[in-house]
Amino acid sequence: MVTKLQRLTTEYIVIEDRIRISGETRDSGPVVMWLTSRLAMRAVPQLLRWLEDQAAPTTGSSSESPGLKRELQSFAQTAAVAGLKRHKPVIAEAGAPSWIVQAIDITVTQGRLSLTFRGEQDQSARVPFNATGLRQWLSILHRAWLKAQWPPLVWPDWIKRDESPPQDVVRH
Repeated sequence: MVTKLQRLTTEYIVIEDRIRISGETRDSGPVVMWLTSRLAMRAVPQLLRWLEDQAAPTTGSSSESPGLKRELQSFAQTAAVAGLKRHKPVIAEAGAPSWIVQAIDITVTQGRLSLTFRGEQDQSARVPFNATGLRQWLSILHRAWLKAQWPPLVWPDWIKRDESPPQDVVRH
């Protein structure tokens, strides 16, 4: 059975050298998923590609300059981050279900994207995103990535707006 998540807290945990994603569910308690750099480096480019496809200009011109496309992405990213509101973090108790993410399934339907984080033993949790929500979460993930000092090669310039050290608490 897939657990449906409503809210996430995403943060880098130094002692684990992993990103912890704590997810809030409606009916059951929180779940904790651990994201490794190896899997994150494979998933992020696919998420960014979906965002780029969503933000394709409506002019129908496929000959637009890469510079213009970057500027449009940067503008959309800045607007999404500006709308990000702080929430209480998702707190998972010591006995909460916890697993290392082995795979991330990406499903696209009707202009929305869902991520299903899967573990080894029938463990899975799904979170839906619209384009703005995904941009916000990727911004939080990027800050955690910077804190982890993982190689930044997968991140485009339009999301690398702030290379300053991230805050300790980043939430979505």
